[in-house]
Amino acid sequence: MISFQKQRCGENNMTIVQPTLYYYEHCPYCIRVLAFIGLHDISMQYQVLLNDDEKTPIAMVGKKMVPILQTAPDRYMGESLDIIDYLSSQHQKPVLKDDQDIAAVEGFLQANRLAIYQLTMPRWAKIPYAEFATSSAVDYFVKKKTALIGDFDTALAETDVHCATLFDALEQQSALFEKLAASPSSLASIMLFASLHGVSVVKGFAWPEAASAFMQAMAQATQCALADSVV
Repeated sequence: MISFQKQRCGENNMTIVQPTLYYYEHCPYCIRVLAFIGLHDISMQYQVLLNDDEKTPIAMVGKKMVPILQTAPDRYMGESLDIIDYLSSQHQKPVLKDDQDIAAVEGFLQANRLAIYQLTMPRWAKIPYAEFATSSAVDYFVKKKTALIGDFDTALAETDVHCATLFDALEQQSALFEKLAASPSSLASIMLFASLHGVSVVKGFAWPEAASAFMQAMAQATQCALADSVV
């Protein structure tokens, strides 16, 4: 299960331990960390966990969650922002933390998270992400997230409504998108990009101009490609 890698180097055979990130491919919190890693070309091993695997993350950090960063053979840490802070410190890659921008992003996401999830979650379950490699993993996800956003089929049937709601909300934040596009390594930019990354799976979703430019710029800077409107 552990993909942790050790290498020997130098005259004294010092052991270099390669960190491992445990994650889901669809997860916005995981994409935060992946974006930071991509921005700074940080060397990393990767391991996707099955979505219904509760035992592994609980053994690592005491609860079912991702992302999890393994920093040493028996050392793990969770929480995306804590992982980013750790990697920032270890690799001397400062993260710009503008409290006003972070508050603006958090306010936008709080107001629009349901619309985002109603567009993304039913579609994620249909995409062959590694965390959904088994039917039990898919069933686990559908059951958990249906309790959060309501019936998946209903959400899909109401796609046009959710798209219109989100489009209007994104368009109202044009100034924020334009500002953050110039600062891809800021925490606010990473948070906003990661939370909207999943919307790129929605076939036919029309991004407002400023939001589209921001997402494209961040995808290039972070090496986290957007999906190609797949479902």
